[in-house]
Amino acid sequence: MNQIHLKQEAVRCLLCENAPCTAACRRGDPARAVRAVHFDNDVLGARLFAACSEKDLEAAEKACIHYDRPVRLRDIAKALPKPAPETDRPSLEVDFCGLHCENPFFLASSAVCTNYEMVAAALEAGWAGVFYKTICLQDIDEVSPRFDALKRADGISAINTVKSVTMGADVDGRRIVSGYSGSAVKPIALRFIMEMAKNPIMPGLQLSGIGGVTTWKDALDFIRLGCRNVQVCTAVMQYGYRIVDDLIDGLQNYMASRGVSRVEDMVGEALSGFVRAADLDRTTVVYPVIDRNACIGCGRCYVSCRDGGHQAITFGDDRQPRIVGSKCVGCHLCHLVCPTGAIGLSKRVPKRK
Repeated sequence: MNQIHLKQEAVRCLLCENAPCTAACRRGDPARAVRAVHFDNDVLGARLFAACSEKDLEAAEKACIHYDRPVRLRDIAKALPKPAPETDRPSLEVDFCGLHCENPFFLASSAVCTNYEMVAAALEAGWAGVFYKTICLQDIDEVSPRFDALKRADGISAINTVKSVTMGADVDGRRIVSGYSGSAVKPIALRFIMEMAKNPIMPGLQLSGIGGVTTWKDALDFIRLGCRNVQVCTAVMQYGYRIVDDLIDGLQNYMASRGVSRVEDMVGEALSGFVRAADLDRTTVVYPVIDRNACIGCGRCYVSCRDGGHQAITFGDDRQPRIVGSKCVGCHLCHLVCPTGAIGLSKRVPKRK
């Protein structure tokens, strides 16, 4: 089971409450282990799976609640790397607008924090805090005047949901403009965060990132572009407060692997790498590389390159795609559409003529 199969199998897990798979085990917690893999925390997943015996995982698969077939827990456990030894955990403490926070993970102002009991449960789970919007009776149609207040602001939260229209929902035949959020808006959010962090009229303003944060890797992207914390809403609605476990553990494992001791040392570290498109080196390219052992000969790469790319892949009766280097521009559309992860990337080399 290669990396993409590993993730696909982990995502099949329904993340049950009081999971029957764990209840069926004499030792170990396969439900927590597969949840760690689901949220890109393979280091913890490997450690947790290591505590389960083969018989435990076999019993867990038989107890698995599923709509198709049991999650292949034994295959996931075998596909993970050997458990890494425990290391000292870096502190995730960070200051934001004068407040000292135990970690950079906050709940966004939304339905996930509407009353005392919910907030108390979130804080008990490990969230550092909760953001609330300013209470206002005014119907705000234009936000640009808010920029007049930047010189008095300590920080900015960005972005909110993207205004959108859903045609399938109505009330007595009437519809409204609503909000689009979740993983799909993350690239949009990152773009605005990056531009604000580099904007000279905003020096000293601290940023809080919102938009599609589900895993610790998502949070890290926001931090490296200048955010001192992130806010989460949609992922909590879908998976619950418990996801903070893997946000915290995953980020700590990453920092330990780099030898980074403070979150603040990573804030904005990726900003200097952003340039204009015209400033990129156009004389080199990263070509795709096909792993013949992983390729199943479906031809998806060929179809996409033929109809949406540069006709740089051939596909014959042997059902083996081949890259035509003289036509390939390194767009990696083939890499993105391959369902088995069989298309990887080469080193950057001079373009072929």
